[in-house]
Amino acid sequence: MHHLLTRMILLLTLLVAPCVLAHGPEDGHKHEDGIVADWTFVPRYTLDGRAATEQPGREDPLPIKSPTLGSTSQPILLNGQEPTQRITNLMNGSELPGQSFTVEWWINNHANQSYGALIAAREVDDSDRMAWAMTYDDNTFAFHLRDDKTDTMRSVSKATERYKGHREYWWHAAAVYDGKTLRFYLNAELVGETSAPANQIKLSKPQLEMAAYMQNEPYMQWANLVHAVRIHDRAISSQEISARFASLVDRITDGRLYEGPLHYTAPPYLNHATMTSMNVLWETDRPTTAEIHWGKTAELGQSGSFDQPQRLHELTIDGLEADTPYFYRVICKDDQGKTIDSGLLTFRTAVKPGQAFKFVVIGDTEARPFINHRLGELIWQERPNFVITVGDLTDGGMKDHRWQWTHEYFVGLSALHGRVPLYPVPGNGEGDLYWYKHYHRLPADNDEAYYSFNFGDAEFFMLDSNQREHAFKPGADQHTWLTKNLGKSKAIWKFAAHHHATLTSEEDDYGDRWKEAGTEGDPMMQPLVALYEKHNLDIVFFGHLHLYERSRPVREGKHDAEHGVVHLLAGGGGGNLEDFAPTAPSYSDKTYRGHHYLLISIEGRKLTGKMYDTEGRLRDHFIITKPTPIPSAVQ
Repeated sequence: MHHLLTRMILLLTLLVAPCVLAHGPEDGHKHEDGIVADWTFVPRYTLDGRAATEQPGREDPLPIKSPTLGSTSQPILLNGQEPTQRITNLMNGSELPGQSFTVEWWINNHANQSYGALIAAREVDDSDRMAWAMTYDDNTFAFHLRDDKTDTMRSVSKATERYKGHREYWWHAAAVYDGKTLRFYLNAELVGETSAPANQIKLSKPQLEMAAYMQNEPYMQWANLVHAVRIHDRAISSQEISARFASLVDRITDGRLYEGPLHYTAPPYLNHATMTSMNVLWETDRPTTAEIHWGKTAELGQSGSFDQPQRLHELTIDGLEADTPYFYRVICKDDQGKTIDSGLLTFRTAVKPGQAFKFVVIGDTEARPFINHRLGELIWQERPNFVITVGDLTDGGMKDHRWQWTHEYFVGLSALHGRVPLYPVPGNGEGDLYWYKHYHRLPADNDEAYYSFNFGDAEFFMLDSNQREHAFKPGADQHTWLTKNLGKSKAIWKFAAHHHATLTSEEDDYGDRWKEAGTEGDPMMQPLVALYEKHNLDIVFFGHLHLYERSRPVREGKHDAEHGVVHLLAGGGGGNLEDFAPTAPSYSDKTYRGHHYLLISIEGRKLTGKMYDTEGRLRDHFIITKPTPIPSAVQ
């Protein structure tokens, strides 16, 4: 056991990132059923400065900021790794149970990297001396119990598959010790058992420690992996474990982050901005009535109400002025009289034609709310007019995976989209469109997921490329719709956005380019390329491939600086990174392998594009200009 959990040097800084507590025994008081600790963890993601808004329904058990000076107990190594985060102040160590107890946690393994976490009852002055430790490391769960008579650790463990190999992303691990036997359960199934001699486990200065080991995911924290911890002062039964597991499954299936407090499962966020309106949508964990207030100042003054209790509410606020800042607030009340207040939020209506504006493009946010939030922080600093997301908002957020919206997507990006409106297109991750349509109000004149919108001097054509096999053929619905609307567009700038690739040098999605030539993009997307070129589209944005690539202007397969279409892959919002072919084709102007966002600024007939990584470093910069038309009288 010493090779797994060993002493390391003293740290002067306590590494604690903010998480939140749903409910638990107050002031260390014990529940009647023997629960001595019960925590629910959710990352505390807000924007910086005065844009920071508290998340209603959540309580903070940890300090927002860690102390910068002062010594603390020696941290624990997990398989040689130092912790990236430590939590040591959630309960008094003297309250830890001794001779019989149960320890359980609820983990979401959905990032496909090697990382770990640990809960331990340990000696404050000796990190080698632990009464017990529950560990998760690189898909292996284990529980280790010290026998004081022999000064050795008895262990049970179970390896699981990586998340891509199966559909079980959530794991409930429970270790039960009755004074004689240690039993270990995963998702209510007994997976390990060992005898453990009855004796009181003694620690002179006990401390409960939780630690995260996230070296391979720099922005990840404890609460992204561990969503709940519960400790009992008795050995609970297998029936109780099954009931607890079923309760946790029910919680995530229903899209609830917590059990108990009234809270938002989709905090207020903005969908569709026009010069005279803004759509606001929000969802709570239970049916509520609601009020929304808005106005040009923090005094607000105008309001709308929803008297029919339901979880999802939305309103398109009309009668607004163009390019004008507004303030708004949402208040919800349940049938017990409990209320939650969104706090004061802001938005700005769309600009008029002829005015400058800027927007951001991201894609494939998928299963990393910690990357989404990091990008959201940087995007907010740009103050864009809106954001375009080119699909795979979730990794697989279809009807049976609502939690990918409530526990991942909204956790990572709702702080941004409560202030900056979103224009999405669906990816294969939203293939059935069930929650995609539930959570979005699109500017469409049909019930489909494709639409167009105007903003300033630009028109955007947003397509559902999940239907590309049949819908993009000449004569099919989206091809016909796009032909008609591109043909009548009078916008100075024309853009298209969809999920799948039209032109790319990615390594292996369209043939293994380490072994063969492959194809230059998805063959089923090619009917659109001819339309883009015919109608002088400026840029087509897409994702699906977790990379950044900008092509040179291309027409009929050749570089055409004056009349070509730029194909721009912006799939670095959070999905597992991919890579490029070993050799670059002539059309490829810029490639980058890393998470990123793209900022586009339009001022008259000049377009400027800048791509930034997660550290805010500029990775690409380009300019497109359009010649000023010669007046007909001069011609």
